[in-house]
Amino acid sequence: MTENGAPGWIETIAKAVVTSVPFVGGPLEVIISDIRARRAAKAAEFLERISRSQNERDFLERLKTDARLECIFVEAVETAIKTSLDSKRRVLANAVSDASLNPDRIDASELIVDTLSELDVRHVRALSLLSDEWDTLTLSPTHLPGAGTSAIWQELPAPTRAALVRTGTGKATPSTIVISSDPRRSDGITDFGLELVVLLRAEGWRP
Repeated sequence: MTENGAPGWIETIAKAVVTSVPFVGGPLEVIISDIRARRAAKAAEFLERISRSQNERDFLERLKTDARLECIFVEAVETAIKTSLDSKRRVLANAVSDASLNPDRIDASELIVDTLSELDVRHVRALSLLSDEWDTLTLSPTHLPGAGTSAIWQELPAPTRAALVRTGTGKATPSTIVISSDPRRSDGITDFGLELVVLLRAEGWRP
């Protein structure tokens, strides 16, 4: 609540999220009520994180005057309440805050939000494994010449690989493979995928 007794913006939006879950009635209402409560808590956590970095009035004014920021915010909220990953929710909130505070960051924030709206637990787990594989390869004191193919990438289910390629976090094996003495990636995780893993791990992601 605000000082004058009116609901604050976090409370208002959290309530809006709650009402998006349909009323069922009967025994199922107990389950639905629990879902509403969890979604409200996720929305409140997401919004609270944004409010730590900036003044509420300034943020709301930016939302009203910047249509692109508004779209990023709405997509981020919807994605945040659907995911079970706390780290993903925090990265989404950080992306919205960055876009609001620094217009030069809006492209990067939009990319992060769009990507995370398509990737969830199984995709993030796959990216984490691919990132570890790449770290092992690049940090190895003895690197043998190779084609840069990823054993983990080849073991991933086709739909998972397709999602990673579609979002630019992964890449498929090219038709032509070149043997190189330096660590390289013919398939597997991209630079953007590596950056996303760093952001998620910084916010507590653990497999």
